[in-house]
Amino acid sequence: SVDIATNHAPGLEVEQEVSKTIMDEFVMQVDMSQEIINLSSKLFQTGHFYYRKFKREIKGTENMQHTAIELKKHLKEW
Repeated sequence: SVDIATNHAPGLEVEQEVSKTIMDEFVMQVDMSQEIINLSSKLFQTGHFYYRKFKREIKGTENMQHTAIELKKHLKEW
């Protein structure tokens, strides 16, 4: 059934909230991925020995945040 007053099926708002949460998480991960790429590229370009052959698989937002913090620290120290 469709609620004519709001013109949508019952439960659609909950589904949209869940979709928004998932989309926000995805966008945050894409942004963090780009930051990780930029930081590791800077470390490589400035000649940091460890980052000549840098490859890392990261799963999850929290792990991405830790990696970005680690890279920022290495860049600052370098």
